[in-house]
Order: sequence, then C-alpha cells, then structure tokens
Amino acid sequence: MPTPARVDKYSAYQLRTVSGLTYQQIAAIQGVSKQAVQYALTEFQACLPQPDQLQSYKEVRNDLLTAVEQQLVASVLSGDRLAKASLLDVGRTLKTVHGIRRLEEELSTQNVSTKMSLLISQADQELFKAEVVDLHQQTAEPVDTVDESAQKPA
Repeated sequence: MPTPARVDKYSAYQLRTVSGLTYQQIAAIQGVSKQAVQYALTEFQACLPQPDQLQSYKEVRNDLLTAVEQQLVASVLSGDRLAKASLLDVGRTLKTVHGIRRLEEELSTQNVSTKMSLLISQADQELFKAEVVDLHQQTAEPVDTVDESAQKPA
C-alpha cells in the first residue's frame, strides 16, 4: 500500500503567499487533497509570529540575549547550579549565547579563534626553528683546521 503524499508546508506557504495560488492549485502541484493543504497551512501559520510581535522582539533581542548571558554567568557562579548540571553544559550554553550576542553587536565570532590559531602557528614555527638550530649545533662535527705549514713540502 503506497504511503500518502505529505504536504510540503513551506513550499505550500510560498505558493499561497508569494505566488497567490489557490488551495486547489497547490494541492494539484503537490499531489495531495485540497483539505490536506488547508489543514497544513493553518497548522503552519499558527507557528508563525505576528508581524508586530516579531518587530517588537527584534527591537529588544540584543537586550534579551544580554540578560540571558548575565543569568548564565550567575548560574555558573552558583554552587547549587554546578552540583545539578555539568560545567561543560553550562559552558557550552554560555558560549552559544555569548556568540549570538556578539553577532547581534556585529562583532566577529571567529576573530578570537583565528588569532589564537595564528599565534599557535607562529609559536610552533619559532619553536621548531629553535629546535633545528639547537639540533644542528649539537650534531655538527668540528671542522679540522688545516695547518698550512705542515703541508708544505720540505
């Protein structure tokens, strides 16, 4: 028995809102019933925020993320919190929220790791050069000096 076709909600939403197609037209394109498209779009639209709510959130998002970051820092300092959750989990959460906040402030999230990688690479190169020079100094055989007076024929 073949499985019934499922409505691609995002595609149906785009076809309805951008292209202005009817439920019947969308159903024909996706190979499903008109009722399935109506139900899927009603369900999908219920998940979408209202435009005014979305704008309000965008206006205060940076402040909200900063507040969450502050709460996470406070929780890291709480002995009770540390006993209940792993420090690794709290640290990962803090790093994620911090990264999002940096992006909101239009700061790079990669420059720190890139700079650190560059410093480590430079340190490795300098250390390697020092080891090679030291190795050459330790293994270099002394060069015999030629005594010209001993080699002159008598």
